[in-house]
Amino acid sequence: AMRVFSISLSQTQPSGPNTLLNSASELSSFWFYQKSSVGQFMSSFSKTVTERTPQKERETRSVQENNYTAHVSSRGGSDQLAGELPSAVIITDQEYPAQAALSVLAKVLDEF
Repeated sequence: AMRVFSISLSQTQPSGPNTLLNSASELSSFWFYQKSSVGQFMSSFSKTVTERTPQKERETRSVQENNYTAHVSSRGGSDQLAGELPSAVIITDQEYPAQAALSVLAKVLDEF
């Protein structure tokens, strides 16, 4: 079964760490004792992939780690304040279609 584990929205700074604005996770497929460490991994993975994504007007990329795929999408341009870019990350299993994941991220960023 295809799964979405985490979706997060961050404000990426031109220099320095990004700021997490909101996130949601669905970890019911993991054992009770695994949920905390898996949740920490998802947060860390999201932060790392967001900070390593080049800051351009529009950028999307996908990164695989173990059995997970992180899709990240960022938006910028002249309407953004002081170079801050909103970025969204969705972490899925490897079966989840990339195009569907990027469509979800586009919707999240449109709503932002």
